[in-house]
Amino acid sequence: MRGSADFTTMRPQLGHENEYDPALSALHTRTVTSALVSSTSPQSLQLARIVAMARRPSGFLCRSIGPPRPILRVPGTPLRWPSASPRGHDGAVAPLIPSKLDPPIGFAHRGARAHAPENTIEAFALALRLGATALESDVWLTADGVAVLDHDGVVGGRMRRRPISSVARADLPEHIPTVADLFEALGTEFDLSLDVKDPAAGPETVRVAMAADPTLPARLWMCDQDHDRLLALREVAPHVRLVDSTRLSRIKEGVERRAARLGELGIDALNLHHTDWTGGMTTLVHRFGVCAFGWDAQFDRNLDELLRMGIDGVFSDHVDRMVDALDRHARRGA
Repeated sequence: MRGSADFTTMRPQLGHENEYDPALSALHTRTVTSALVSSTSPQSLQLARIVAMARRPSGFLCRSIGPPRPILRVPGTPLRWPSASPRGHDGAVAPLIPSKLDPPIGFAHRGARAHAPENTIEAFALALRLGATALESDVWLTADGVAVLDHDGVVGGRMRRRPISSVARADLPEHIPTVADLFEALGTEFDLSLDVKDPAAGPETVRVAMAADPTLPARLWMCDQDHDRLLALREVAPHVRLVDSTRLSRIKEGVERRAARLGELGIDALNLHHTDWTGGMTTLVHRFGVCAFGWDAQFDRNLDELLRMGIDGVFSDHVDRMVDALDRHARRGA
């Protein structure tokens, strides 16, 4: 088995030693193949390495499947995954990439959802008491034009479920708060991310925020996949924050073109699932003046990895873990 590729066919590109030319790629690369794995070697005189993975004694194929070591729990304490330093395949600790926002924002997803009923004033208040500096929810518009906070946007029992858009505010269950209720109960000294599930709810939500505090739109992050709907909110409040919330698999044009487009439009952030992000992607997005947000970060390892990548905002159900991770990150950067 050969361990390296022959690059004698490579032609020099004067003045462009580090650029990739698709037209010359066939000349510049060779492929080394084994019975276990194949590895295509890049240009620039790098060696092609073949990696053969040995069977793990535990039966797991890699560290990402199954726990890397036994989970220990002290009697009377909650079960939690063991924390691990974010390390690469060579064992080196991942570099700390600077975020665009300093410090990054920690959004309590649907309030302190892991500790209280989601999307209730109780959950939002608890999140702030636990140390969160930002809240997250979903916003809908009732039949009589009131912006309310709920995830599914439907109410009623299993046999008769009705969309919130068809129900008047007075007929909704008591646990569903309005946006105005949130500000009245908890004030406005926090960032708020709202997923605009009902397109009609966006403008009304921004108006309610403006009425509660004229400075609040600068801390109000409105999330949608439709860029035109997002930009229309700037007609209500020029300083409202706009977030393109999607998944990497839906960005058909590629992250670089999407980030460039968001920068041109003045959209403030790109929000992706935590598994979609890499350190290279956060750096790329920052280059166009766009913030990088990561959602569904539920475990210590997820949170630490995102923050080391230079993420600007994290969303988590577990406010205690999120606050601890942000504290650890602040100490690393001190």
